[in-house]
Amino acid sequence: MLSAAVSAGISLLLTWYLQGLPLICPAIHPAPASCAAEARFTPAAVGSAAVALVFVVVLLAANIRGPARRRAILRGSTAALGIVAVASPVWTLVSSGFSVDTAFLLPASGLASCAVLTVWMLRRGPA
Repeated sequence: MLSAAVSAGISLLLTWYLQGLPLICPAIHPAPASCAAEARFTPAAVGSAAVALVFVVVLLAANIRGPARRRAILRGSTAALGIVAVASPVWTLVSSGFSVDTAFLLPASGLASCAVLTVWMLRRGPA
């Protein structure tokens, strides 16, 4: 469960870190709606809620009685957590404008950690 918590935490931190990155938008008038300052807020909020919800499902799945049933549900919910943990920051980043600078090193390493933790949790199986 610690690895699921770490994966969810990294995803939430990255989502809100990426939400605050500066935007690079085309120099046209009027600017597209995706270049508004608050354009990344909604994807960040929805993505964070999804990560939290799937994490709660993983916690509930860990407490199901019956080893075979628990293993199957825990495996599926862990895979879902991995997908949502990677998708949330990516969706937040690409939802508006584009941002290109060295600030991508932290998010890239965080997304890689979420992916590695998910694969590790799925191979390890329930505790």
